[in-house]
Amino acid sequence: MPLPTEKHWYAVATKARRELWARSNLWEREIEVYLPLVRRWRRHSGKRDLVSYPLFPGYLFVEADLQITSSRAIDMAQGVRGLVRFGERLPTVPGGVIEGIRQLEDESGHIDLDAWRGGFRPGDLVQIAKGVMADVTAIVESIDAKMRIVVLLELLGRQVRARVDRDQIIREG
Repeated sequence: MPLPTEKHWYAVATKARRELWARSNLWEREIEVYLPLVRRWRRHSGKRDLVSYPLFPGYLFVEADLQITSSRAIDMAQGVRGLVRFGERLPTVPGGVIEGIRQLEDESGHIDLDAWRGGFRPGDLVQIAKGVMADVTAIVESIDAKMRIVVLLELLGRQVRARVDRDQIIREG
């Protein structure tokens, strides 16, 4: 009787701007690959195009049982720099994280950045829901690279910037 497989998700570092190529080469090796993509506008030769980009530039995810699929088979695929390691340890990515990212995909398979950002956009009026500033009204100024939201608060007669997590604010209304 065959043993049950122990598939886990792993992060894979790719060569610069070679995520699609690495994904293709891993698929050819029959390895399950997930490369979350987003769409952004790009201006090129005077035209604006909607172009797909990796959500995490330089990385993708593979699901494998490393008892069956050699880590070397992943590391040696063209376009791949290697599995993400901490010393000798190969950390796994919880399946819930992958599913959470997949739930943000639209019908074209691209991540909906508005859903990723919690639906907040610069200029939105929000209310701080948690912490010492609870119930204070603020304006969303921007969303930083770590998906923390920068808000402007009216405090002691002047505007003050603060960074808050998405779950600390609610839409005013």
